[in-house]
Amino acid sequence: MPADHRLPTTVRPTRYEPHLEVGLAADTFEGRVTIDVVIEDRCSRIELHADGLEAQAIELATDEATIEPELREQPDDRWILDLPRTLEPGEATLSITYEGEIGDDMTGLYRSEAGEERCLVTQCEPSDARSVFPCFDEPTFKAEIAWRIRADEDQQVLANGSLAETREHEDGTATRVFDATPPIASYLAAMAVGDFEASDPVDHHGVPFRVWALTDAEELGQRARDQAARLTSWFEAYFEQPYPYATYDQLAVPSFSFGAMENVGLVVFRKPLLLLDREMSTWDEEKALDRVVAHELAHMWFGNLVTMAWWDDLWLNEAFAEWIAHEALDQLEPGHEIWHAFRQRTDQALATDALDSTHAIYHPVQTPAEAMEMFDAITYGKGSAVMRMLEAYLGPETFRQGLASYIETFAEDNARGSQLWDHLAQASDEPVTEIMRAWVTQPGHPCVAMRLVDEGVVELTQRHHRARRTTTLQAATWPVPVVLRWADRAGVHETSVLLEGESTEIELDPAGEIAWLVGNADQGGFYRVDHGPELGQRLRANVRELSPAERWGLIRDSFSLVKAGRRSMDDHLRLVDETATGQAHFAFVDDLVGHVRELERMLETHGDAEALAGFRSWVMAAFGSALEELGTHAKPGEKPARRHRRGTVLMALAGIGGDEATLDPVLEQAETERSDPEEIDPEQAQVAVRVAARHGDHGTFETFRETYLARRDTGDPPQQVEGYLHSLPLFREDESLEALLGMVADGEIPQQSIGPLLETMLTQPHAQGAALDHVEAHAQDLLETTGPAWIARIVEAIGHVGGDRRQQARAFLEGEIGEIAPESTERALERLDQSEELAEAGVAEELAAWAREHA
Repeated sequence: MPADHRLPTTVRPTRYEPHLEVGLAADTFEGRVTIDVVIEDRCSRIELHADGLEAQAIELATDEATIEPELREQPDDRWILDLPRTLEPGEATLSITYEGEIGDDMTGLYRSEAGEERCLVTQCEPSDARSVFPCFDEPTFKAEIAWRIRADEDQQVLANGSLAETREHEDGTATRVFDATPPIASYLAAMAVGDFEASDPVDHHGVPFRVWALTDAEELGQRARDQAARLTSWFEAYFEQPYPYATYDQLAVPSFSFGAMENVGLVVFRKPLLLLDREMSTWDEEKALDRVVAHELAHMWFGNLVTMAWWDDLWLNEAFAEWIAHEALDQLEPGHEIWHAFRQRTDQALATDALDSTHAIYHPVQTPAEAMEMFDAITYGKGSAVMRMLEAYLGPETFRQGLASYIETFAEDNARGSQLWDHLAQASDEPVTEIMRAWVTQPGHPCVAMRLVDEGVVELTQRHHRARRTTTLQAATWPVPVVLRWADRAGVHETSVLLEGESTEIELDPAGEIAWLVGNADQGGFYRVDHGPELGQRLRANVRELSPAERWGLIRDSFSLVKAGRRSMDDHLRLVDETATGQAHFAFVDDLVGHVRELERMLETHGDAEALAGFRSWVMAAFGSALEELGTHAKPGEKPARRHRRGTVLMALAGIGGDEATLDPVLEQAETERSDPEEIDPEQAQVAVRVAARHGDHGTFETFRETYLARRDTGDPPQQVEGYLHSLPLFREDESLEALLGMVADGEIPQQSIGPLLETMLTQPHAQGAALDHVEAHAQDLLETTGPAWIARIVEAIGHVGGDRRQQARAFLEGEIGEIAPESTERALERLDQSEELAEAGVAEELAAWAREHA
């Protein structure tokens, strides 16, 4: 990497002792850090990082003398300490006394608050440890951290490491002394101060597992605590390594930029992803908590114990944790059917990866600021899908052995992705490096076309897939692990092949005619499939024989081919119509209703009232029989999947279809939920609140606003608070949208929720204009309050703005905002181009004509 973006390696830290004096009401803090360093080569200066810190005294002690370096502050967060003489290789201790700022932008050491709740907490990834204490703030400089934190004695203090000692002072403060961690990267440093309470600990081989929160840690934290302990046993067996740290604390804070952060021994969460009332929560909320707990815990081995050498391998950290979280839960909680959620994220990644503006999984990163834009669908969705595809190709046990060898070799050290491929190749004797180089360094993905050459021979042909009509396809190929599932009169079979070139033929040797053949068995591969007319017809005739994932894959692949101009919208809609009725699996119904909403948004943007009415009539016909089978109310002892499917069907019929016979009872359920939430099934409660918002007037909006604020301030379970908060963008009256944006401006919305609310509004035709005006007027404020990661997501959501606001969106994206989030801006601009192309090609009119036929 260029020298001006990286610290020199002549001086390396081995241990930090940050001493902080903090107060909840203060805007600044006092700090002192001692840094043990090793001087590996003769040097006359030391370079390290500091951001927003005011140095008061600096000393460097060696065996020979104590000297005072001269500080030169650089504009790129570097401090250069010029030494009065050249130092020889050896050991030294650097001591720095300084003052820092307590922020409010959810980075560094900041005040996390919402309503009456308040605490101090840190968020150091990717490069904000330097705003907490001067440090060598790059992943490769791993060092021990031993915190010393002075705060009010009645406050709880948490940090990396075990609490070793509490020293009380006469002024009512106390210093908490923490044991040193093993060597860790600075971005994993963490501490927090507040009126926290803890759940009872669960002991795992001497390691206490606890949940901390400002309220209800014991009552609402048991699920997360117990799952973390169970998952630890699974991960220890998988990696063949014990849990590597002394504690495992999970902390819920009022406002946090990400879902959670995998700090060593002190994982910080958004409240709804850690605290859960199982009797009052939906199945999806329970699974989301389990997924995030598993993801963050997996990082303790993959990311923390073995750490990326630089931010360009960030994808490997996140993709691996995302994949293995699902793998672990699939085995520990098979009833979750957790791969359904994984496939949904994979489909989002496929859509993004089909744009010209996509990027390779491995993306050169010059600075940590550039790394912030890498927390996207490609890093998480495509990266984890490719990991899963590789595991399936190598075999689960071979893959596990290679990973265990990698973890053992690089424990407490840094590694690169290529070194993982080496270990997997040694374990499997397969060309892993060549396979992964193509998938990781080459942007995009293939569409594999299937054609019956004769009854026993299938031709596979891959081409670079782009969901654009005016794009130039690259002459690119991938080594594609294709898994076919097919049926003949002898039964159902699976056939695997590695498609390495542009085309190949497979002999299947069927018993008679092939009844059906699906080209991506259970949607396990990261590629699109075009089954062609003949195989497509056989699949439609036997669609009930396919797994829910395969049925959904047919629809998503078809819609992507529509965008690419390789299939008509009319043909796609016939496929949707043929597969919509009589579906009994929650996953397919969930996905199908999501696509129905997507089609509805296209019609709303198109502005054809007659077509919308016809479309809603089709929705009522398509899902009406399902509600007759399910009934309108939950029954004692029902399985979660059935309760969830009922809620999804009610959303389709009452929310989208507007069926009065269904809508009126659902609105009554919303009233019941507001007055006594324990009287209604959580799955139906969530749907009822959202449907009532979608069909509500401004008076209802004000009622929902008051309910949200009251529940927030009385400390109700976070899911019951969040349900009302995230229903507010669904109200359609201009007065309500203006009031919601006023809540954002006035601070009634927690910092962590501003980004998600604006992202939702920007993707909804009825709210896009108001949200776009707000983002334009408050762009700088949003950057300061939501942070660069959420600004990138907000910018990308602007790409969904349609109709007469499209040109306004384009002009804004082509302005200064493009410099803040260039990758996201490029994707947003391309999505605007894509929607214009589809409009010019008459795709929306084709959808409208089909819908009018159902009026």
